[in-house]
Amino acid sequence: MTILKLSDSVLLVVLNKEPDTRNDIAAINEMILKRCDADIIIDFSQVELLASAAVSNLLLLRQQVSMSGHKLILINVAFATKCILNTLGIQEAFYIAADKTDALDALLSTAN
Repeated sequence: MTILKLSDSVLLVVLNKEPDTRNDIAAINEMILKRCDADIIIDFSQVELLASAAVSNLLLLRQQVSMSGHKLILINVAFATKCILNTLGIQEAFYIAADKTDALDALLSTAN
């Protein structure tokens, strides 16, 4: 997992593919529990499928980020992963942008 600070208020997290995805998201959860002072963009470009543990961690992350008053945006999400989220009935719980540029545009538009 790679974490890049795009600005003082935005972090970009590039996930590893499974089986590491669930551990990556769990690590982000731990980081957020200690301190969440930024919006988070998660890049799924290396993720083909999500295991149930990763989905559970992702839901927890969404809740924690939301409770801190920040936004969570998923980018570069594969069709298969979108299908998994849709089948579980949770796709609408996440903001999914095409790429980093779209995610940053979305954050700017909600900030105004």
